[in-house]
Amino acid sequence: MTWLDENIGWVGLALAVSAGVIVLYLLPAIARRQKRKTLFAVRPVRSFEQWCQEFYPANGFDKELSRKVPEALGKELGIQPTRVYPTDRFDKELKLRWLGRPIWYLERLELLIQDLFNENHIKLPEDVPFVNSVGEVIAQLQSHFKQVREEKECIVNPDELIS
Repeated sequence: MTWLDENIGWVGLALAVSAGVIVLYLLPAIARRQKRKTLFAVRPVRSFEQWCQEFYPANGFDKELSRKVPEALGKELGIQPTRVYPTDRFDKELKLRWLGRPIWYLERLELLIQDLFNENHIKLPEDVPFVNSVGEVIAQLQSHFKQVREEKECIVNPDELIS
């Protein structure tokens, strides 16, 4: 008798478990990707200026900051960044389960910001509210960076106080 003959039951079990893992994890991921592809294929491709005019017509928001979020998500999803709308939710339209969950949310958002801005020292406050959509992330980032800018402007140079 060979090793295979003696262990055919275990080999069959290992193959069945492998097939089960593929069915349970790979097929739903393929289905999510296909739904995303169908949803985003019908959306128009536009310039970023047109995207800003459509979704953020009022002045007072940081265009460069607003550009980076859809670019990062578009790159991850493999679609044109201007096909990502501010109303897209992470758990519904984007099907990005890694960001649309409250567990470890703050750490994941900090990692996203660090990736977007190539900075390793960004630390968000503990009271950052949970966001569900792309627009909420953009608003949260703009609020955070506005606060950081204001704090930097409040810092007084000690040499200026002496004179």
